[in-house]
Amino acid sequence: MNQKLTWILFGAILVNVLLAGTVIGRLFSDRYGRHHRPPPPHGMEKVLSKESSQKLDAIMKKVHEMNQKLEDDFKAAREALTKEMTADRFNKVNYLAATKRLHDLHGQRVGNLAAAVAELAPHLSVEERRQLAETLKRGPGGPKGPGPGRGEHPPPHHRPPPDHRPPPPPFD
Repeated sequence: MNQKLTWILFGAILVNVLLAGTVIGRLFSDRYGRHHRPPPPHGMEKVLSKESSQKLDAIMKKVHEMNQKLEDDFKAAREALTKEMTADRFNKVNYLAATKRLHDLHGQRVGNLAAAVAELAPHLSVEERRQLAETLKRGPGGPKGPGPGRGEHPPPHHRPPPDHRPPPPPFD
């Protein structure tokens, strides 16, 4: 009987700890979660003057805030698209309307960035604009090495390690 009571007490404590962890996690995820993250660094600090880098930081923060306001719309658009795809009867018109909404939101996000670049560009030197153009051409994070669309070889993580040997042929 005493051992049974010990296990029940242990289980109750474990459930309470898990529940407390969940509550605390939710509390902090709201404060430090996706919707409250600062914009990622733009990576241009090395090529821009300090003044230009500060202007870019301010403009990118504004773009980030504008795009964060679209997150609820993106979520609703993705849910509408999922609803159309999983409906018992597929409705082509509704599906195309849902994809158009998602496409329009992506266009709005790109438009926010274009407006920011247009606001920043007059304050940059020709060389800084060239560097910014190269960064924008590479996209977020830039290329990770040669690969599809970036060169003749796949990215390094798709290549076998240098000491890799193909498996021997099967015995017949």
